[in-house]
Amino acid sequence: YSSLEKGMLVGSGEDNLVHIWSLLDKQQAFTLGKKHAARITGVGASHTHGHVLYSCSMDKTVVGWDTRMAPAAAAVVTSNLGSPLSCMAVRDDGNLLAAGSID
Repeated sequence: YSSLEKGMLVGSGEDNLVHIWSLLDKQQAFTLGKKHAARITGVGASHTHGHVLYSCSMDKTVVGWDTRMAPAAAAVVTSNLGSPLSCMAVRDDGNLLAAGSID
């Protein structure tokens, strides 16, 4: 679940993409561009800035997404953190992001 908009669901997986679905229309709304080189293992959204998403990946990066500019707008927040990332969380105010690795 995401605080992007009411009725929107965010997910990801082995295709290295972030997918946004409309629960109201029961179909995929859009896919965010391919910025990860490996499987995405976590997604999170800012509750105060609902258009901002983050994703982490086995490629050791965290990517920030501005869904208002989808599917093109993304920025690599971190690169080569040393270990593949397995999870992440965003603090409710959006000012802190934590990512965990499998080691």
